[in-house]
Amino acid sequence: MKIKITVLLGAVLAVLLIGSCSLFGGLSIEARIAQFVSDLNTSDRANIIENFSADGCDSYNLINDSNYWNDSNSPFDVTYRNFAVTGLTVSGDTATGTLTYNNGSNSSSIKFVLVNDGFIDGWKITEIWIDGTHQI
Repeated sequence: MKIKITVLLGAVLAVLLIGSCSLFGGLSIEARIAQFVSDLNTSDRANIIENFSADGCDSYNLINDSNYWNDSNSPFDVTYRNFAVTGLTVSGDTATGTLTYNNGSNSSSIKFVLVNDGFIDGWKITEIWIDGTHQI
């Protein structure tokens, strides 16, 4: 009887683990974009690079330099405040929405392309397009 219960519990646990990897895995697409926006709204953007795939993002070396995020020519200029992404729609590995900033006084269309970087990291950003222009 003990063996049957142990086997049954093991089978149930295996099904739960396999069927719900997101419980133990990395961030979903929506959560990754929310984390990126949260990092944009901090004065210290040192951790923002963690939202991007080191292998999948062609601009990784450029954006890994803190000067990129503090450059007034960057679309994510640190002087802009209160970044938000609204109306997010996810289709496959792409998410689109509206980027607002400067307390909502400015807005642009935004598209994120992401890759699943594995069980631990989850979804990471590989590209960002603003108003149809490739930014990252």
